[in-house]
Amino acid sequence: LSFQSLSGRRDISALAIRGLSPNTPNEQLQGVSTFYNGVYVGGSINLVNIARIERVEVLKGPQATTFGRATYAGAIDYVTKKPKTDTLSGDLKLEYSMNRGAKDGNWDALASVDLPLIQNKLWANAFVNYKRQGTLFKSPTGQPIGKENTDSYGLTFYAEPNDNITVTLMGLYDEARDSQPAVDLQHPQEWRALGLQVGGG
Repeated sequence: LSFQSLSGRRDISALAIRGLSPNTPNEQLQGVSTFYNGVYVGGSINLVNIARIERVEVLKGPQATTFGRATYAGAIDYVTKKPKTDTLSGDLKLEYSMNRGAKDGNWDALASVDLPLIQNKLWANAFVNYKRQGTLFKSPTGQPIGKENTDSYGLTFYAEPNDNITVTLMGLYDEARDSQPAVDLQHPQEWRALGLQVGGG
């Protein structure tokens, strides 16, 4: 697995398994798809609550039988912890940083809480996560370059009615508002779609 960040979160081509990388942010042309507890979350996965991650499964491709399309190179599944707890508990995180020469700072604020609803039967987790990457610089027209804003919310119910049955109900909301990226990668197929001649043919 090769996992690199070259031009921000729009650079889906940074995910490669067994050397297969389409070098495009177009989700229809990618070879590695990401999943959250087995649910497809196309594109770079912003809603992952790091405090809740139990494990990350990297599956060599092709995985079309298990995970469907866009997994010919493989699949990455982020599996979260079960909110199974006897007492009210939670996590709180706040990070701040600056990029040299940037106009704004970067910060990441996360709050997560686990709580039992019915003893030994039903539990819940709720989280909210705000991420901000400040503007790296501005274009000649004054437009921000490299700015990324993400708001994520999640609510999970986990139930164990008996020893043989478990039920997970999960709701997620993720909103990304980005400016023009500092670097933009395109696939030759995208050039061809614009009417440009690609290759010798």
